[in-house]
Amino acid sequence: LMDSSEALAKGIYSVLTSYPCYEVVPNGATFPYILLGEESITTSDTKTYDRTKHLITVHIYSGGTSSLEAKQIRAYVQSQIENELVVGSHRIDLLKMVLMDSKKEIETDYTIFHWIVEYEITLIKE
Repeated sequence: LMDSSEALAKGIYSVLTSYPCYEVVPNGATFPYILLGEESITTSDTKTYDRTKHLITVHIYSGGTSSLEAKQIRAYVQSQIENELVVGSHRIDLLKMVLMDSKKEIETDYTIFHWIVEYEITLIKE
């Protein structure tokens, strides 16, 4: 399981290079950035395939006075994952977005725009 999880994370990081992408946001990080978030893994092996299903969440954060930047980054993330993702020694059997949600956190002089995008990705070990 960890082999597929690690390969998936490496694949996602490798296609999301236009913005800072973290697993843990460092102190002093500035907007915008992408956060690789929660992951759930289940197996559905067969006699011929080692198959894992991953539910993985990607968070997009932007700050300012408009949600436009966050929407553009969300579209970039979606395009890169859905069109460019390669997962090492695994074949992508299924890739579909299962959730897209936005949040606003209003601060004193700006707003934090937060998109949550969740994917179901099924991998087969080659």
